[in-house]
Amino acid sequence: DFRATSRGLAISDFVKVGVYSTRFEAELAQAQLESADMPSLIQSHAAAGVFGPGFQGSVPGGVTLLVPREHLAEAKEILGNDSGTTA
Repeated sequence: DFRATSRGLAISDFVKVGVYSTRFEAELAQAQLESADMPSLIQSHAAAGVFGPGFQGSVPGGVTLLVPREHLAEAKEILGNDSGTTA
């Protein structure tokens, strides 16, 4: 599934900036990008964490945070050490 703040950009315009073990961590990173007025997408192939829906446990395969290709360097700078396992 995708949670978008993409502002009409195509998914093909986005690249991975980080992978997080929980959706909560990815959403915190996305909030940092949103505060800098940067579009982003969260991609997760798992519907729930290992503890089931409603829990913020680890998600098998991780949760990927995507940004437009042209914003990748800026996004990495904003996230600093908070970028999970970086691209």
